[in-house]
Amino acid sequence: MKPQAYRTAWGFAMSSPRPLALSDVAIAQVMSACRPLSNTDRSRFIELLAARLNGKRELGDGEVYRLVRELQREVFAYPVKIDVPPDHFRERKLERQR
Repeated sequence: MKPQAYRTAWGFAMSSPRPLALSDVAIAQVMSACRPLSNTDRSRFIELLAARLNGKRELGDGEVYRLVRELQREVFAYPVKIDVPPDHFRERKLERQR
């Protein structure tokens, strides 16, 4: 039976992807790395991870961990810093207590 082709969002025709065989530990690592990512970053992270794991026969937990760590550093966008003095909230609390 020939795998069916489908079109991606970019219009490329591809055969049906083969599911990755990850251990429970590796899946937990991926899910944990996805938590701090925004929805768009999460999608990009999963796509990059799947692309890099594609075609690999044996995936150990360590190899998945190293790849997840590398991709998270690449994809994660740090929050914008707000210019509020560090003691701002403490000063307001002290003012209320007076």
